[in-house]
Amino acid sequence: MIPKQKGSNLQVVLWIVAIAGAIAAVVGFRFGVPWFLSRQADRELLKTPAYQQIAKWEPEAYEEMKRQMMASMAQGQPPAVAQGRVRRIVERLANKYMKTADDAALVDYIRTNTDEIRKVADKNTDAAFAILFAGDANVDITTYIDAATQKHDQEALAEVIRSGVAKEAGIQDDQRAKQLLRDVMIGMRRDYGNGVEAALRPGSGADKARSVQIALDFYNRVLSLRSDQSAKVLRLLFSKAG
Repeated sequence: MIPKQKGSNLQVVLWIVAIAGAIAAVVGFRFGVPWFLSRQADRELLKTPAYQQIAKWEPEAYEEMKRQMMASMAQGQPPAVAQGRVRRIVERLANKYMKTADDAALVDYIRTNTDEIRKVADKNTDAAFAILFAGDANVDITTYIDAATQKHDQEALAEVIRSGVAKEAGIQDDQRAKQLLRDVMIGMRRDYGNGVEAALRPGSGADKARSVQIALDFYNRVLSLRSDQSAKVLRLLFSKAG
């Protein structure tokens, strides 16, 4: 009877160990995996200067960015999908702070963005059109743009957010901005004809290459103004955009 008792005790012990192991596995999956994903998302996001500024000044937006990245990671989605989800949130914040950012920071950021879209357009007109006119945040621009330009973009955005929080913008004069914008559009109509407005608001069946070209030229003309004038026009445009 004694050997049988020992064997029975051993079976009970093994059974308890098995249950404990199963519980540990469930707990590890429910709590360990999210913790790991959270740490991984933080590491990825906080590599970027602009996201560091968002974490500091817009913690709720940063937490939403992190949740979106964690969801993509958990689903095994490609990095471009995760970046697209995060970029939508960042774009909303960028638009918010462009209205109060320092003139030079705003101009530098838009100039960098224009340069990026030009580089995309050189390789893929459809992708450039999607960014400019369809607001497609899922376009993986890293396949078209060199690392140095991407780094400059993120640093410029970080300065837009920092100076936007501090409200370092120059004095905004919408009437002056409208006059400067009219002057730019007069030059655009002279060079492209009266259809320039339609090209800047393309519908289905539009000539994508022409719309992209005209849009890039438009921003180049705005950016060629004196920095404070350019900033006034850009703020006017972004205030209309939302």
